Amino acid sequence: MGISCCYFPTTPMLVDDDPDFIKGTSAYFANCPAPVTYVNPKNAIDFINNEYKSQINSEKWMNEKVKESESFAKHEQASLDIDIAAIHQLIYNPKRFNEIAVIFADHSMPQITGIEFFRHLSNAHLQKILLTGQATKSEGLNAFNAHAIDQFIEKGEHMRVVL
Repeated sequence: MGISCCYFPTTPMLVDDDPDFIKGTSAYFANCPAPVTYVNPKNAIDFINNEYKSQINSEKWMNEKVKESESFAKHEQASLDIDIAAIHQLIYNPKRFNEIAVIFADHSMPQITGIEFFRHLSNAHLQKILLTGQATKSEGLNAFNAHAIDQFIEKGEHMRVVL
């Protein structure tokens, strides 16, 4: 996993079979780019695994030898060989706000559960947040402990973060 040299507002992704819920939830994201939305989880999996390409990755600005060094992997002191011009290009890249950093997915969908959805994603750098009014807390906790999700939020009038 690489480290980010800078941060920008990122684009969230919402996956839910209820288009009205997606429309209502999109209002929560007023301070960031409009979310990428999918009502079909299989289309979302295809997009993330086959079409989506991150604009921000350390291969563009950090020497490969540094990332492979033992001290860098252990988060100890290490010298960095970075390309300042590449970082400058990244900072002024107009697509930088299209970076997807977090996916919110409903647990109860007709084709696949939210937990199964997250297990099908090949991009490990995305934060995975399960939204549910159906799954039990133990299901959410088991998925969290298995590293299938990063957080569990109960749907409702006042969505509540559980993990």
